[in-house]
Amino acid sequence: MNKKTRVTRQDVAKLAGVSTATVSYVLNALGDANNISLETQDRVKAAVAELNYVRNISAHRLATGKTKVIAIITDNKSVNYPINTILHQIQQGVSDVCFKRGYNSIVHGVYNNDWTALKDDLALSYRVDGMIVINPPTNHHVIQELYDDKFPIVSLSSVRFPYMYSVSIDNFAAAQVATNHLIAKGHQNILHIAYSEPDLTDVFERMAGYKQAMAEANLKSKCFIRYAEYSFESAFAIMNEQLASDTPPTAIFAGNDITAIGCMAAIWKNGLSIPRDIAIVGFDDIPVAAFLTPPLTTIKLDGQQHGMIATNMLLDLIEGNPLTHNQVLLPSPLITREST
Repeated sequence: MNKKTRVTRQDVAKLAGVSTATVSYVLNALGDANNISLETQDRVKAAVAELNYVRNISAHRLATGKTKVIAIITDNKSVNYPINTILHQIQQGVSDVCFKRGYNSIVHGVYNNDWTALKDDLALSYRVDGMIVINPPTNHHVIQELYDDKFPIVSLSSVRFPYMYSVSIDNFAAAQVATNHLIAKGHQNILHIAYSEPDLTDVFERMAGYKQAMAEANLKSKCFIRYAEYSFESAFAIMNEQLASDTPPTAIFAGNDITAIGCMAAIWKNGLSIPRDIAIVGFDDIPVAAFLTPPLTTIKLDGQQHGMIATNMLLDLIEGNPLTHNQVLLPSPLITREST
């Protein structure tokens, strides 16, 4: 092997006893998403280290100045959930722009909320030229450090980092609109079920908007929040618990449409009607929302548009082109349907 001038992925695959596709998945941090065992991933990483494959990639990057690769960063649950439509829409927008501008993209899941590894694995190892970070944590030093180091990074999230480049909607205001819509329908006992814990920016902002709307309607004492785990099953279980309580809600503001659908299934299972017994509003307007029974009232978020704008912004940062705007705020209208 020492006679070869360049180590290839085929060399890594041969040493690790796996296919080249498996090597690619592991190098692109997609091993778990493609059901590759930890033992196999470790074997690939050991082969990479033994053959100095990462060092050669870095040398190429230093020689050319660019890898022509950007990363989409999101939490591990989002990567692995089978119908994360918004992530797929964002990926489509990113891919469209990358294809036109001669770049490639990878998806990198942050595991166990270890955002520190993000900097070590991608930025400092020169694997990517820049990052699009979906819904970063509300407070994390790594995001600030990457920005301070002038590493190209664009956030897809509410503007909680005023210094950052970002493409977002006003999650706080959108949550107020959703909650006020239910209040205008005569509801007071409105439960908010978030799709994750509030350490994620979008979750925190939507929760805060709900609280503000309830407070302005003199319903602060009726504020009640539950946290699901980004799945139909988790929302379904929480909704069943609430329906069995002494004071079940008459309306639900769900943190996203996945959560809303899980809630709807629990409502039907308990023999109740939507919206006669319980009204429900979701968030995202994923394609299936319009075809549910009843069709779901929800806040619209255009993931593909977010992905396209963020990618053009990121590639301009990488290439040193001037930006017209550092922060782009997109509309997020309420789409009223029959669930309310």
